[in-house]
Amino acid sequence: MRFLRGLTIALGVVFGFLACSDEETASSSSACSKDIDCPEGRVCEKGRCTPASAGTGGGAGTSAGGADSGAGASGGAPSDGGGGASGSDGGKACTADAECPMGTLCIALACRAPGACTSATDRSAVEAEYDITDDAGTRRVRVRDVARECGVGCLINAAPGTTDPELAACTHACILDRTHQALSAGCAYCLVETVNCGRQHCLTQCIDPTNLNCIPCICGENLQRVNCTSRFETCGGITSTTCAGLPDAT
Repeated sequence: MRFLRGLTIALGVVFGFLACSDEETASSSSACSKDIDCPEGRVCEKGRCTPASAGTGGGAGTSAGGADSGAGASGGAPSDGGGGASGSDGGKACTADAECPMGTLCIALACRAPGACTSATDRSAVEAEYDITDDAGTRRVRVRDVARECGVGCLINAAPGTTDPELAACTHACILDRTHQALSAGCAYCLVETVNCGRQHCLTQCIDPTNLNCIPCICGENLQRVNCTSRFETCGGITSTTCAGLPDAT
């Protein structure tokens, strides 16, 4: 009897342990709809609680790739670890420099690192001329004219309700296309910044490609005395020759 009683107790312990183990397993892989439904150390994936992989969960911020500089580089400015929405290239969305992390500027409605046009490839691309073919034939134009025509074209052809970030993305893609990808993505955003500034301060003068007052307006001859090329210089890290020979509007 004593032996049977001991055997019964031992089996009870074993079965009790197995039952707890099964319960824990079921709990660890139980159905869920979000991470908070799962035990600590597990996340909700495809409706089941599964072990969290390295680098997930915890809410820690991450940073994007490097700056948008160098030939063919892309990826935007470093992230600030989780504040605000992201722009089209991964940078934090913004409307002013003060909204961006230290070391970045609000360029084309996203926080980006300055100095994006300093590579030899970008310098050459900014100084080059490009063949543009349209109904009027083939014309050879400077990069500032490419940016201007892209900005006007995207604005005129925009659907109702198109947002400013969407206009910026359209202009950016157009500039890269018409310069045959000669510019890096980051440097092209510096041109988009100039276009955005021109649309704000010189739309009447610049929407007509034959209006000779567009360049003077871009260079500061506007009501607010804003020189839009200065933003390109700050973003690109190089000097613009757009306003060369014009009187100082300030």
